[in-house]
Amino acid sequence: MATPGFWQKEQEEISRMSQERAWMQEQIDAWQRLRRETEDARILAEMAFEEQDEKALREVRRDVARLRKEIQRMELTSLLGDPDDKRNAIVAINAGAGGPRPRTGSKCCSGCTPGGQRKRAWRSR
Repeated sequence: MATPGFWQKEQEEISRMSQERAWMQEQIDAWQRLRRETEDARILAEMAFEEQDEKALREVRRDVARLRKEIQRMELTSLLGDPDDKRNAIVAINAGAGGPRPRTGSKCCSGCTPGGQRKRAWRSR
């Protein structure tokens, strides 16, 4: 943004670059925060282990579990780093032909129908 001529670009491109920069900065800040918290937990664990402080060790275990979940979430976020990945998506799942019940004439589905269950003495839920 400090580059000469940056502000002469198209407004849409400037907006896109600003949003991308903000997203990247958020990611960097989050990873740095996680690194600091992980280091703090390591130091606290060492001190608690040396002093055999069970209460502090339990606290460290809780912190480590929380950090592990957050790191896994951040890893997934980094894998979904494509520009379109942060946009919303609409997914529609439509049933195929045949309606709510399977076809009774089909051999592969004959066990799925109430009649097929009676023939084989299966119980239906």
